[in-house]
Formats: sequence, structure tokens, C-alpha cells
Amino acid sequence: MDVKIEVATTDDLKDIQNLNLLLFKKEYEEFDKTLNCEWPMSENGKNYFKKSITEDSHCAFVARVDNKIVGYLVGRTHKDKVLHRILPLLASVQNTDGINFYRKNGFVDCNLILEADI
Repeated sequence: MDVKIEVATTDDLKDIQNLNLLLFKKEYEEFDKTLNCEWPMSENGKNYFKKSITEDSHCAFVARVDNKIVGYLVGRTHKDKVLHRILPLLASVQNTDGINFYRKNGFVDCNLILEADI
């Protein structure tokens, strides 16, 4: 399998939204019932990903296999935060498979956020 990583373009926007929708649905079913699964296809979701693709302070990449987008990564710089590492990542704590994948690929634990209903 030949995976190609490319800078995303606005032509990739719908594919990125669709992949994000699949992720939201999985996260909702398995980990977090508070997620709004309509967000990825909403105007706010579209604008978020479009900004990630087009603005200089953001970045977006896609992974292609046989010319089909099978994954994506979006990010941005944080002017208001000093980061000890340059690429933070957020994952649901119950998503142990995902967390293990990230750890195997060089990500290390750096923050723990706990929440409670009040």
C-alpha cells in the first residue's frame, strides 16, 4: 500500500469533513456522548476546515491511498501559549487504541485534564 501525504487543498474539503464526521460518530458511540455529530458538516465545521487549509497560521494535510483520501491532519500555531513540544494532540482518554498508536509514533503524555459534572 503506497500512502502519499500531501498538503490539503480546498478540493479536499468535503473529504476531510466526511472523515471528521466518521470520527465524531465513532467517538460519540464509544467515548463521548457530548459530541455534536452535526458539527463536521455544519457551516462552522466547514469554515474551520477551510481555515485550516487556507490560512497561514493553520495547516492541513491529507493521506491518499490509490488517489483516495484515507486520513487527514489539521493544526494551527498557538500565539497565546508556550508549548514544550510543537505538536499537541487531543484524544479521548477511553480511546486506548488511538493513544497507543500516537505513543508508538513519538507522542508523549504531557497534560491530564479531569472533568466533573456540577
